[in-house]
Amino acid sequence: MSQTELQSLAQALRRPPLSLSPLAGLPPEQLVWFEQQVRQACQHAESELRRDIDKALPWPLKLLLPGRLRSRS
Repeated sequence: MSQTELQSLAQALRRPPLSLSPLAGLPPEQLVWFEQQVRQACQHAESELRRDIDKALPWPLKLLLPGRLRSRS
């Protein structure tokens, strides 16, 4: 992983670049696997959050949430 890619990933994850320095030594196929796992975990967490919001809030309050957190149903 190049320094530019590492810095970009750190910025996307809101982490200090040095905290991801161990990833620099991974082969490309392991980095792809790692990225897929992180993406799946984030999608799962976002789905759970949307479900919990749908259960907990009445619809008028949902309108106050940022569009990204509103249910897509």
